[in-house]
Amino acid sequence: MKNIVLLSIQAVLLVIIGVYAFRFETNAKLPFVTSEKTAIYGLIGIGFTMCCVGIAMNFPSFSWANVWSILAAIAGTALLVISLGFIFKWFNFNNEKFLFNLLLVIILGKWLIVTLHHLTPMLRK
Repeated sequence: MKNIVLLSIQAVLLVIIGVYAFRFETNAKLPFVTSEKTAIYGLIGIGFTMCCVGIAMNFPSFSWANVWSILAAIAGTALLVISLGFIFKWFNFNNEKFLFNLLLVIILGKWLIVTLHHLTPMLRK
């Protein structure tokens, strides 16, 4: 039951990411998204929230000690470095559209890896 609730939270956050991506790609006006930078900050916040939910699912059961979770951790580390580089201006990101799409692809790839990892045992039952 706990996994279903946490996967539902992940699905809601994925829809929110979809809204952010739609706004960014079409320049539609949405609340709280006033520029490309706020869209990137929102994407970073949602990505880290999704990561925290994933950690809550994995850590207590030690199911993090497998290949899929380790790949997700590597992707999360890449997201952390890129995000901190953007926030603290460690790197010179001239193309915010490319940065947004890069973060989006890594977050969706991480989400797909973790979701498949969690759905596989549920489908076997």
